[in-house]
Amino acid sequence: MRLYCLRQSYTATTTIGVLLVEDKQYCFTLEDRIQAPGFKLPGKTAIPTGHYHVVLTMSDRFRRLTPELLDVPGFTGIRMHGGNTERDTTGCLLVAFHLIDNSTIQGTAEAALTSLLAGRHGDHYIDVIDTWHPLITL
Repeated sequence: MRLYCLRQSYTATTTIGVLLVEDKQYCFTLEDRIQAPGFKLPGKTAIPTGHYHVVLTMSDRFRRLTPELLDVPGFTGIRMHGGNTERDTTGCLLVAFHLIDNSTIQGTAEAALTSLLAGRHGDHYIDVIDTWHPLITL
């Protein structure tokens, strides 16, 4: 299955996007802010744009099966899970059905997404794409 995270809105602390499953909008995403290329602040940096393999694995932190993005440069343990604001992520991709504003999503899509992926055989991949990239000054 092909997933696409289309990043669309940026603030000083968050990156908001839309998650497509195949070619249909599925939910909204929230990540930490994008940093300059090659620059990473632990727990405060969005994952790099790219193409990643997604697998369902048991999360030690959440103690449940969640989608995990593999081989993300500079990151480990990147998961797609529920949450509302940047306080709920330390580099992961939050997924929810409702966009409240440029810093809040609501109505977790984690269980539904996990179930959808579990019900589809074969490999799963996500493309993380910036639809607009802000000028970043450090």
